[in-house]
Amino acid sequence: GCKIIGYVRKSPGKESTTTRLRLLESMVDKLMKASSVDMVFGSYSSASNEFFVKRDTTTTVIPRTKGNTQGNTAKSVASYPITIVVIDFAGLTANKPDLTVKNIVIDNIESHNEAYCLTREQILSDETVLQLFDCRSAPVRRS
Repeated sequence: GCKIIGYVRKSPGKESTTTRLRLLESMVDKLMKASSVDMVFGSYSSASNEFFVKRDTTTTVIPRTKGNTQGNTAKSVASYPITIVVIDFAGLTANKPDLTVKNIVIDNIESHNEAYCLTREQILSDETVLQLFDCRSAPVRRS
């Protein structure tokens, strides 16, 4: 089968650690309840244009996640066919090399009343689909 993995991320900002963790945990709640993911991974502070291999240099643990993108659990899950679920396009990545998973689900139901189910092939072969990931004109409320 396919593992359904949620991913949450906060852009670098000035909020306190307590506030940042509360917002991330709210995103985890949304993915667990609305998207029925098997598990969630999170990045405490990273930009959408930051490559996955460069993310998560902090050891801050996000409650109710299985860890970050650099942990052993994330690496072992990567050996399975996976679908990643995120709350909006900018919540994942703006880098083409990072889009190596088979399927990506963008759950924009709450903010835009839309959801997108995309395959890796669609994203890599259609430049207009890829541009959706580089979309930040204004912050999207993910928490």
